[in-house]
Amino acid sequence: MSSSTIRRCQVCQACWIGPQLFWFTGARGNNLDLAGLVCNTDHGGGLRCANPAKGQVGGDTWEKREALIQGITLPGDQEQLAA
Repeated sequence: MSSSTIRRCQVCQACWIGPQLFWFTGARGNNLDLAGLVCNTDHGGGLRCANPAKGQVGGDTWEKREALIQGITLPGDQEQLAA
């Protein structure tokens, strides 16, 4: 049996088992979405953040979620719709 490294962010309580992110809820996630929704916001925790994708642009954001709810397309999302 191999052992995996377990890390937990002290800011948002997300947990990484090996390279896999798990949200505080226990659901699987990805680092870029966590960065866009939490780490890169004013509530991201600065230097205490454990996300290796902190500071990277991309993934899910609150702006994208709001646009989805309102049924609008954000600049830069045109390419994703065509794919």
